[in-house]
Amino acid sequence: MSKWKETNKYGIHESKAAYRHYTRQRDKEAEILKELEPNPPTHVDLTGLETYIQRLRESKEPTMDDNYLIWFDVETSGLDPMSDNLLEVEARITDMKGLQVPFNDDPLIFHRVIRFDDNTPIRAFNSTTIDMHSRNGLISECMNAKDTLKNVDKQMAVWLIDTGLDPGLMHPAGTNVHFDIRWLDVNMPNTSGILHKLSHRRLDLTSFRLLELAQGGDPYDCGHETTHRTTDCLNRDISEYETISNQQGQ
Repeated sequence: MSKWKETNKYGIHESKAAYRHYTRQRDKEAEILKELEPNPPTHVDLTGLETYIQRLRESKEPTMDDNYLIWFDVETSGLDPMSDNLLEVEARITDMKGLQVPFNDDPLIFHRVIRFDDNTPIRAFNSTTIDMHSRNGLISECMNAKDTLKNVDKQMAVWLIDTGLDPGLMHPAGTNVHFDIRWLDVNMPNTSGILHKLSHRRLDLTSFRLLELAQGGDPYDCGHETTHRTTDCLNRDISEYETISNQQGQ
């Protein structure tokens, strides 16, 4: 009997042994290919997909409710942030009407008195600031405070981040707020990095006061003076802003 009886798929005569080897290999390859075949597609309910995609494409411009005012006030030993001392800092976040914004049931307020120590040399106070901050107790508090300028810088940066608010939608506010921001920018590098991300739009109450002067009023009457402590100054500023805002809404 001839051993060349089998013909492979290419039309070539092979021995029976070679042909059996060929068929086993072919069947094995077929099994592997079958295992590699993708499973039949699973039915997916696409109901509402077009609506969802359209919603994603729609512009999401921030609303008034997404905007906030971040109020700043600092107390210092002088007017030059490069050479004088930062004594007290405070920041508050309110809505655009000046109302407090609760965060974990607490108002968004950061307030620190900065301690004098060997790493923060006490530079010469002028007579005005010595008198002012002696009478309001700030110098005494600075002597006994627990937080150094370096610590306050880190704490304020963490506080700003932990609010979870978009810095670009927080508008700096206060009285001559550029003065306060300049002091923080020069003396508190960690906080400064976040301040630079705040909105470029600023609410300065001095503008409203000058407008009142131009209209014959006196915004700097006896009720305007404060104790030159940050809490007192911000209470006055926010209260004044709320009054102006309510008058505009009438």
